[in-house]
Amino acid sequence: MMRPVFAWLWGDDTLSDATLKLCLADKSVDAPCSATLPVHRALLAAHSEYFKARLLRWASSGSQGAASFQPSTVVAHFAETGHLPSGLTVSQLAQACKEAKVQDALRCAEACSQALVDLAVEQPEPSQLPTPCLEETFDSQAECDAARLVVRCMYEGELAEEVKDPLTLARVCRVAERWAFPSLSTTCLQKLVDLPPSQLPVQQLVLVLQTLPGSCALLPDHKRWQERVHNLAVELNALLLLLHLCEDVHAVITSAQLRTAFQQLPFAAVQQWAGSDELTVDSENSVVELISLWMAGPEGRVASQTRKQQLSCLVRVQHLSPGLTSLPSHPEAEQLHHAVLTVHCQLIAACPLLHCCKGQLLEGCPQLGAGDDGVDIPVETDDEVVDKLLPLLVLRQQGTAVRQGLQHQHQLLRCQL
Repeated sequence: MMRPVFAWLWGDDTLSDATLKLCLADKSVDAPCSATLPVHRALLAAHSEYFKARLLRWASSGSQGAASFQPSTVVAHFAETGHLPSGLTVSQLAQACKEAKVQDALRCAEACSQALVDLAVEQPEPSQLPTPCLEETFDSQAECDAARLVVRCMYEGELAEEVKDPLTLARVCRVAERWAFPSLSTTCLQKLVDLPPSQLPVQQLVLVLQTLPGSCALLPDHKRWQERVHNLAVELNALLLLLHLCEDVHAVITSAQLRTAFQQLPFAAVQQWAGSDELTVDSENSVVELISLWMAGPEGRVASQTRKQQLSCLVRVQHLSPGLTSLPSHPEAEQLHHAVLTVHCQLIAACPLLHCCKGQLLEGCPQLGAGDDGVDIPVETDDEVVDKLLPLLVLRQQGTAVRQGLQHQHQLLRCQL
């Protein structure tokens, strides 16, 4: 960050050339803004690409308005109505007066001259160009306070010394990311990484993780922060924190530390996790993979069959990819895979267009043998194995029906052509 050479301008409205209003999203129409700050356009634009774009757009619209002014329209308006248009500036009146003299419209020229005198009497000081008023809306007063700290940092060149609370740091980081002020975002994350464990209790850490913007993953210190959080989660054995971290399913699969911690979660925690709408997944298959991992762990091995069935029902089978239809690679996951496929089988069987059932599947055994899923089912298969593989056969039947339907549609299309 830059040296705090402009700190003396913070809060000073003598040389300010813009106003920044920090408002609450749910405020009533008549309620005042949370804060109104006198600011300097050059400083905001130097630190924030967001404000730079807004201010350049404002300057461009202002210059276009000045350039589009035609003094001849003022002369024409006066000739038609007998008076000048309202809201003309000193510069515009001077141009209109000159144009009126060129057109020999002396009454219009005289009116412009009188209007110039009137403006000079009303505004003895030289008139200035209008200044922009930038309004930013936030969901809470705490976010407005964080935004004020971000603006202050632009002037002083560093985060205020008193900002040490982790949740405040997370809010400042969120606003800094919103305003494209990356150096401050990096500073906030560095300060969070360096905080002692005593300042990051479980509840506070969960709030910090929920507040930090997702774009923090692109910052240089994000890996250090992620490692710090994982270590704290394991050290504290914090169930709430672990559940929050496990919402990123890919992160759990790729972290040996989190995989071990996930296997040690109690059944109720895994049930809550599996039913959450907040999971971030590549595909639903990864959810099945993690539940299989839990079943292979100490808590999963002692879980009852009923509980395992309850977990399988939480898998969102409509989002499974075809790779799941292959037989499981390890015995611990076999029951889960079969249970999930059974649920899928029941959903398919309920479809009035397919009416899949065991008798139809076995009639002619068109699904036995090598399939597209890579599983080779021997044609000579006893009833017990067929019962076990029934979900897989249903999925094959579904795939066959879909292919036949597509072929039929293609043939109809060719006939129409």
